[in-house]
Amino acid sequence: MFDALFAMTALPNLHPALVHFPIALSAVALLFEAAVWLRWYSAPADRCAAALWILAAAGAGATYAAGRVAADGLGALSPAAEATLASHADAGLTTVSALGVLALLRAWLVWRGARHAPERRDALRVVALLLALMVQGVVVYTADLGGALVFRHGVAVSERPARSAQAAISVTVPSAQHASATPSGFVHRDDGSMLWEPRAGEEAALGEVLTPVGATAVRVVMAPADVAGLSLLVSGRTLLLFPDSWEDVQIEVRVDLSAFDGALALGARVAGDSTGGFVRIRSDGTTVLFARRAGEDEILDEARASMSGGEKTLGLSAVGRHWKGYIDGATVVHGHSQLPASGRAALLLDGAGTIRLISVGISPVNTGKARVEHSHEH
Repeated sequence: MFDALFAMTALPNLHPALVHFPIALSAVALLFEAAVWLRWYSAPADRCAAALWILAAAGAGATYAAGRVAADGLGALSPAAEATLASHADAGLTTVSALGVLALLRAWLVWRGARHAPERRDALRVVALLLALMVQGVVVYTADLGGALVFRHGVAVSERPARSAQAAISVTVPSAQHASATPSGFVHRDDGSMLWEPRAGEEAALGEVLTPVGATAVRVVMAPADVAGLSLLVSGRTLLLFPDSWEDVQIEVRVDLSAFDGALALGARVAGDSTGGFVRIRSDGTTVLFARRAGEDEILDEARASMSGGEKTLGLSAVGRHWKGYIDGATVVHGHSQLPASGRAALLLDGAGTIRLISVGISPVNTGKARVEHSHEH
């Protein structure tokens, strides 16, 4: 039904149709709240204020739910847009909670108002007005973040593919004065992003770029020079860590899994084999987003994706408590988990066959703090 409705309009989803209701309703409710305070008490204005806060809370809840659906339909975003989206989502949840509490309080005040002495009733109205002012500030802040997504970052203003983390890196990498290559082959930029395009037969990569944790069931195999990427023969389970430690980060890998049977997972904030967030894609398309704590896995989301064809771009975004998994720029899984603030980016391989690793892009979401240390353990 909704698909038919959207086909008749320019709306990509329900979020832009609903978002103005809590903003307008809360603003009008605040005016009625002020009217109640200025006259100290007016039963009709008091009831109107309470009703408007209830409607604003209901509208905020519907808007937040629609926003969750809308966010999943955006696909991979630039690091700056992803950071703003995460802040907007967190502020939206705070707005729903704050409006809900205020609506319950105002309903209670209307119900109990006739039983209170005038002095106590008027004092409670002053408290309600102060709370309403604070809640309205939260509403304005949330709305401003939503406006920044559209007008500053251009999110959802066209049907052009979203700019992925790797694209944001690779478009500008050739400028030598702003980038430096390490012996391992990673290109480091001033903004903290990294790009690695491994060469065929680059055996030193296993140890210099990809640091195994525990037993290694992976080895580099030779491939024709005209075949892009590093071919890895997998015969079991191996966790491979990339250099450096990161906080909020986007990771993208371009791989060919056509000769591999098993699972490949991207990880962020990984500490050995005990902690981290992962998106795991199996050969049959089963995609799982999970958080690992003390070696125990918590499933955050699960879906099925198409793995037909050869090369695929797999992505993981970790921003605060927000985790998303992508395949070819489209969001497949989305969940929330509060994991440690920083850790390594990682590849988790489990299966048998050959994986061709074509490129790896790692980009901080908050540039100033995303890379918290520089290390190349062996």
